[in-house]
Parts: sequence; structure tokens; C-alpha cells
Amino acid sequence: MWESLREAFAGMMVRADEDVEYGRRSVRVMMSTPSLRARNLEKHLAWAEVLTPLVAARFGTADAELRAAVLVQASLGCFDVAITRWSVTDEPAPALLRRTFDTLRDAV
Repeated sequence: MWESLREAFAGMMVRADEDVEYGRRSVRVMMSTPSLRARNLEKHLAWAEVLTPLVAARFGTADAELRAAVLVQASLGCFDVAITRWSVTDEPAPALLRRTFDTLRDAV
């Protein structure tokens, strides 16, 4: 499931490399503006509401909802770290995203 979430987010990151400077500048503005950061958090909470039941359905265990919520929120955290770091580095967005997911997987 972790790899599926990683690749879903990596697919979104491909678009970030289409216009790198504009994308990086946009992320930096979003992260430095409280109202934009708040809206980004709201968006991620909406994503979690959609993703969590889909992930839970794949587990089929008594604690599926909890496991799914933890995985989805962890994946969103990895996405946030990746996009924030991408905005100030030269690393390609999808590679950096995969590295953040793999870092958490290897640390657990």
C-alpha cells in the first residue's frame, strides 16, 4: 500500500517539473503565507477523507480504518516535505518524493 501511495503522489510531482521556476516560486509563496498554508492543509485533509476509506478497503482487518488513516497522513507528510524541499533544491520532484517515502519506510 505504501508503494501505491508513493507512486500516486510521484505522478502528481511530474507536473511540478514542467515549469520548475514557476512551481518552486509558487511553493515558496504558499509556505510563507499563512492563509495559503491553511488552505493547503484544508486541501490535504480533503484528500485524506477520500484516500483513507480507499486504503482501508484494501486492508480488510479489524484495525483497517486506523491503519489507513496513519498511512494516508504519513504519505501526506512525505508529500509536504518533498514539495517544500523541492522548492529550494535542484532535485527532480518525483525522485525527491520517492526518496522521502523511502526514508520514512526505512526508518520504521
